[in-house]
Amino acid sequence: MSTGILAALGTALCWAACSFSFEVAGKRIGSYSVTVIRLFLGFLLLIPVSWALNGTFFPGDVSTRSLALLSVSGLVGFVFADLCLFSAFVRISARITMVIYTTVPLMTGLLGWAFLGESLSGRQWGGILLTSAGVALVLARGSARDRGWVLTGTGLTLALLGSLGQAAGFVIGKAGLSGVSSIGATQIRVAAAMIAFVPVTLIMRRTAGVIKSVGNRSAMKFLALGTVAGPVIGVTLSMTAVRLIPAGVAATFISMTPIFLMVPSALFAGHRLSMRDAVGTAVAVLGGMLVAG
Repeated sequence: MSTGILAALGTALCWAACSFSFEVAGKRIGSYSVTVIRLFLGFLLLIPVSWALNGTFFPGDVSTRSLALLSVSGLVGFVFADLCLFSAFVRISARITMVIYTTVPLMTGLLGWAFLGESLSGRQWGGILLTSAGVALVLARGSARDRGWVLTGTGLTLALLGSLGQAAGFVIGKAGLSGVSSIGATQIRVAAAMIAFVPVTLIMRRTAGVIKSVGNRSAMKFLALGTVAGPVIGVTLSMTAVRLIPAGVAATFISMTPIFLMVPSALFAGHRLSMRDAVGTAVAVLGGMLVAG
């Protein structure tokens, strides 16, 4: 198995780990505060990591092109995509939004082909579709909380835009990796998103709420754990993955996060595993095998 695929699977594991921590923190301080604080905290945590690995606190010898592309990648992937997805959550439910989100690997593959000239074989395209279908099958299980939700055009559009934003973030980020380490690329992306969220927070009048959230010690502990797993290790691994393998292939393995979440959910959250989960996992793994070739 290639290093790029291992990095993508490592990203999926990190997303699974951080999702638990962010869920706990979000219940205590709200999802918006989690979204904003994780970026500031992630930026601070990346500084000593960059110093230890690259000998600099922040990448300084980056070309204007790479700086611009990585900044745009951070704005699209962290700000635009997240705001669209969170807005979709409250309109059509988180579950339905995440089912739509399974289109990210397909979108990433198409964008990588259109803008980066990355060509995938018919077998790999089939694997992408199988993996997305398997993950969607796992996510498609309804619950009592989903009853009463109405599929609005606005909600569906926001979910699709959020998915497209995430896919575009991968592809734009890959285009800007020339001459930049994965840690440095992560720092630039996080910094751009962090700066952008300042006026967004002011406009949305969320400043007081975010500042107050920092004082919630119990939430901050989980937020810190999630930040290490997500914006620090996870995002760095994702940049490594898209550097080494086609963006669509990387996105396919990264999309397996819900598969990795099933067992912890059963052990710690009391979620019962079903035949649908088993079939969805088998289909997703088969798809991954096809993508890996």
